[in-house]
Parts: sequence; structure tokens; C-alpha cells
Amino acid sequence: MKCTIPLLLAAFLIIAPAVADGAPDRKSGPATKRDDAAALGVAGARYPHVSPDGKQIAFALHGDLWVVPVEGGRATRLTLNESNDLKPVWSPDGKHLAFTSDRSGGFDLWTMPADGGVPTQLTFDGSMDHVCQFSPDGGSVIFQSTRTGSWRIFSVPVEGGT
Repeated sequence: MKCTIPLLLAAFLIIAPAVADGAPDRKSGPATKRDDAAALGVAGARYPHVSPDGKQIAFALHGDLWVVPVEGGRATRLTLNESNDLKPVWSPDGKHLAFTSDRSGGFDLWTMPADGGVPTQLTFDGSMDHVCQFSPDGGSVIFQSTRTGSWRIFSVPVEGGT
């Protein structure tokens, strides 16, 4: 795990010019946020998560989800909406991302294809649900929530729940 931190720092140093080169591809959501990636820069890039195959990094930037090759290059925007999409995590097979979003009003869990597409809501509780990771078999998403009055750990099937 110690070698992961320098890798992430190096990748984020490479991302800065890649995002600033031009507007990334849009995969989902209405075109309502600024698409001027040069104006956005990478100030505020958060929650980097390396894909299971080590080839991509998913991260949140200004409320949207993005991916970029680990070796650098152009970052691709996966979501585009007025909400805050945060904390992307990869499924064990690398085909999906789970994330936290307030697009439904409260912070709930969502999943989407890792190459973009329409997100699917997994939780509907109305409390603060924050993604942690997928289960090792990829069949559920582990998350923290205040649904019992204090922070606890829960899991929800990838098909959804409450």
C-alpha cells in the first residue's frame, strides 16, 4: 500500500495538463455545468481510486466523476449534473463504479458502468450513506451510514435496497 501513494501523486501531477488540454467526453447527465476543463483545472480533485487492473484512476472533480489512465493522458468525465458525485470505487472486475451522490436529495449510493452510462440508485434511505467499497465477490457495496442515528457499516446488494 505504501507504493500506491507515490503512484497516485504522480498520476495526479500528470492529470493536471491532461484535463487542461480540453473538454473531456460527456457520458451522462444534462449539459449544465461548465465544460471548460481548462477553467476547472484539477484544483479540488478528490477521492482517487485505482482500478483493479491498475490501468485507470477514478476521481471526483467539482462534483462529477472522471477517469484517467494511470500513465497520464486525457481525463474523461463520466457524470455531468448539478449534484455532487463523490467517492468513486471500482468493482472487483473493474466494470462498474459505485459512488456517493446527492442527486436524489440526500446522500445515497449509486452504481454505473465504469466507461460511463446511466447511474442506478442503490439506497433510498434519506440518511447520509457514503460508499466504502465493493464486497470481494462484487455482489454488494459496503457503506457507512447514519441511518441508525450514528455512523455504522452496512452493505447493499448491487441490485439495490433501502
